[in-house]
Amino acid sequence: MLQYTLNPFSTAHRKLTADLDQLREENRRLTKRLQIMEESRGNAVGDLSARVDSELHASTGKEVEGITNDDYCYV
Repeated sequence: MLQYTLNPFSTAHRKLTADLDQLREENRRLTKRLQIMEESRGNAVGDLSARVDSELHASTGKEVEGITNDDYCYV
């Protein structure tokens, strides 16, 4: 069997996977930003971006512990 390094399907699949990962990360950040804004109830939040980064960084360890093989889709 001959495999091409620049297989068009493989290249497209990698690009779509990278795009999907980027969109999921953006969605996660926006969701956390909205959650922080809702919790502040209109009060001053300060540096919202820094707070989002710190809360996401703190919650990453908790999320990794809960991941199972069922969370992945194998192609």
